[in-house]
Amino acid sequence: MNGKFDLQPLSPVEYTDMIYTGRFRTQDDQATSAKISRGFFKASSMSRDHQDMVELPSELIIGHSRVVKPSGLSWAPPIVSPLDIPTSMYNCTEALIRCLELKWLPILTGPEKSEKSSLVKFLAARKGVQLRVFSLHSGTDTSDLIGGFEQSNMERQLIAIIEDTCQIIQQNLENSSPCRDASTTNLEMSCRDLKCLKSLIFSFDTEKLVALQSQVVALNGSMAPS
Repeated sequence: MNGKFDLQPLSPVEYTDMIYTGRFRTQDDQATSAKISRGFFKASSMSRDHQDMVELPSELIIGHSRVVKPSGLSWAPPIVSPLDIPTSMYNCTEALIRCLELKWLPILTGPEKSEKSSLVKFLAARKGVQLRVFSLHSGTDTSDLIGGFEQSNMERQLIAIIEDTCQIIQQNLENSSPCRDASTTNLEMSCRDLKCLKSLIFSFDTEKLVALQSQVVALNGSMAPS
């Protein structure tokens, strides 16, 4: 007979793995934590015992967590990611998705070749977001990290401006005449150029990018349908 709390949507035992067990780094510690949880909640099974992943055109679902895929045109550059992840990573994936939903800082630990990077790339590709990677070593200074986050905030603001401009261009394309003309071609070229600018933000000077983006905005305004 199943326990009182077995696999019920609001059962606390369904979230002990995500909140507590997943924090332990070794499999022995995780197994001990899961055993204690089963005994405390009198549950004969937990979500970690039979985790499933369902990938739909609109979302990715793992356990109680889900990733909504982008709809329509995405401005994020493509990410080279694995097509699938091993079943042994499902519990970690569920916890990572929930951390991102709640804006918690996740820390993935494990030895080399344990699929940590592959998991992050897999989720970033499904979410349609741009992934930034930087290396840390023993000589990395705290001020370098803080400065990197501040720079990242500025870049996100610039990306938001570019995305808004792309949406305006897309609306103009949708409202333009069905017959293709020079203005339609120019709008499509502007949209393509902005997409390239976004992917090169970390390589170019910010002032130069803003100037180029302003030129595209002015060009788009002069070609807006009346």
